[in-house]
Amino acid sequence: VHTPIDLTRAGGIRLMQLFPGKHDDELVCQIYQANLDDYPMYEAISYTWADESGCRKLSGKLYCPDRYLPITVNCDRALRRVRHPGFRRHVWIDSVCIQQSNDQERSHQVSSMNNIYARASQVLIYAGESLPSSDRILDRLGNTRRSCVEDDSSLYQQDLQRLVERPWFHRVWIIQEVVLAKRAV
Repeated sequence: VHTPIDLTRAGGIRLMQLFPGKHDDELVCQIYQANLDDYPMYEAISYTWADESGCRKLSGKLYCPDRYLPITVNCDRALRRVRHPGFRRHVWIDSVCIQQSNDQERSHQVSSMNNIYARASQVLIYAGESLPSSDRILDRLGNTRRSCVEDDSSLYQQDLQRLVERPWFHRVWIIQEVVLAKRAV
């Protein structure tokens, strides 16, 4: 699945072509190499490896030609959420695009993450599964005429609290992933 990246040359990364499908269809992809200096078109995915309960178990699976790649439940959920039903998406997601068993490569790729996120056409944020409280607060935050912060409703304050308590908001990396993004959604 992972062909070696030339670590002596700057800008080398792997991208994933995520094939279209319905939510419950098998996740199918093709992993390929690209170079950031060639300005490839891709989207980066920002998420947490662990789900809301802290589980990092590799119980999901991603089909790459000729074999399955084990992935965390949260990676599985993120890929299902961003997968388009009608067209292929070219994405970068750390747990798949970096060969995690190769310490040298992992270190090299981590040092390039600022460029990976900055050069992505957009950063797709997966902060967890949709809940009524998160849907309410995100709808409210999207309403520019009235801020939920100004609203005296304790329901909105509780919804906001629940949202920012999600694991994604507690990662130090999100600062880099969101600040460097051309567009974060």
